[in-house]
Amino acid sequence: MLDVDSGATLAANSTIAATNVAIDGTMNLANAITITGGAVSVGGTLNINSGGSVSGLVQGATDGSGTINIDRNLALGGSLGNVSNSLATINLLAGRTLTLGAHNIDATTTTLASG
Repeated sequence: MLDVDSGATLAANSTIAATNVAIDGTMNLANAITITGGAVSVGGTLNINSGGSVSGLVQGATDGSGTINIDRNLALGGSLGNVSNSLATINLLAGRTLTLGAHNIDATTTTLASG
């Protein structure tokens, strides 16, 4: 298990392979960094930047919690939120695409920036 505590920031510089990842602070994924393994629970913020990705479910730490900021063209490797643990916010930044495939989005707020 990898736990990023509230108030902490982790800029991942290598692939994270963990059964569970809990993000109560901030995690930045970039440069082809991937989270693989079990579910990723977000109570804080997950920033998915150039090359970053998650290969499984990303859910709120509790129902309606957690923010995902996507600043890259991304094909989902798992759902963002689920019925019992939806996310608070998903932000897709301007000029970016999000391909769902067979996956779902469950969030209180989803913002698609224009530009």
